[in-house]
Amino acid sequence: MGLPPDEEELWIRIGREIKDVFTLFQKDFTKILFETADTEKIRDYITREKPAEFAIEWYYHKPLKDGTLKEIIDAVVIKLKIQGGAR
Repeated sequence: MGLPPDEEELWIRIGREIKDVFTLFQKDFTKILFETADTEKIRDYITREKPAEFAIEWYYHKPLKDGTLKEIIDAVVIKLKIQGGAR
């Protein structure tokens, strides 16, 4: 049972783009990172940089405002699946 074609394509693109910067974290690193993170800086970053909008624009190669509602919803669902947030 493989991934749907759109998700497989996304994983391939992500792999190509991060292959030079990919770093393996130790098991507890992420937990420690979030426990000690400056949540105000994270909130400011999300407000300023809009990473979710960037991910959708990157996926479709066009500005968010030019995307259809279906494209935006599909991209959000795929992003959530990849992050482990959609079941």
